[in-house]
Amino acid sequence: MTDESASPVTRRAVLVGAAGVTAFATLLVRRAEATPEMMKAAIHRLIGEQPVRKGKVALDIPRWSRTATRSPCRLPSTVR
Repeated sequence: MTDESASPVTRRAVLVGAAGVTAFATLLVRRAEATPEMMKAAIHRLIGEQPVRKGKVALDIPRWSRTATRSPCRLPSTVR
């Protein structure tokens, strides 16, 4: 069997393609530019007219997971 029947994709072509995809993805990434007013508006959309109260948050997280791939986490909420 000759090499003519082999795939025309070379290692160099794969590396050039990967570099191109990486460069393109890098150009798409931009910094987060949220202002305090934007954050206040986002919080207002989330909780409405409820007052923001300072305090502690309790997370209910199990000590171990049977599969070790994910573990449930509950956050009790009184905002309705």
